[in-house]
Amino acid sequence: MKLLVAMCLMAAGVSASYGPAGIVHPDGTLQQLTREEAENIAVVGDSGVTFHDGSHIQFNRDAALHHAGIVPPVPVPVMLETPGLYGATGIVMPDGNNVQFTADQAANVAVIGPSGVVMADGKNVQLNDEGLPSRKKRSKPVVGDSGYITASGRPVQLPHGVTILIAGDTGLLLSNGEAVQLYE
Repeated sequence: MKLLVAMCLMAAGVSASYGPAGIVHPDGTLQQLTREEAENIAVVGDSGVTFHDGSHIQFNRDAALHHAGIVPPVPVPVMLETPGLYGATGIVMPDGNNVQFTADQAANVAVIGPSGVVMADGKNVQLNDEGLPSRKKRSKPVVGDSGYITASGRPVQLPHGVTILIAGDTGLLLSNGEAVQLYE
């Protein structure tokens, strides 16, 4: 009777990965249940399994999504013409040393794009031209009445009588009609 109850709970509560005799894991591996294990299952839910003896199994993110009937997110492949050295499982440094991510770090990578990595926890990592994490500090341009200094540090003196009409984040509009881009 307990086996019948366990089978009914499994059939009603989860996808077809649980059966009366075993489990088909999302990665395709099979796990055969003994009679005692099958009879010990109390409840199977979207995020785990609770057993009559009080123990439980918590599903990881992909398994929970699988059991809830949701396709887990698939990392988007690197969209570079020449892929950089940053991947979903680690980084190859310019000196040839490899940095291998832990399982938690690798699972946290959501999307790798041409200019950076979006992590599942919401953090963003900007990549440089070599595909490595970049911590470059960007300096802002300095704008004054008589001239401006570009982000790269080049000073520019305005001609006599020319003023800055509009100063935006990335450029200037001068009174002589010239548009100046501050980031070179």
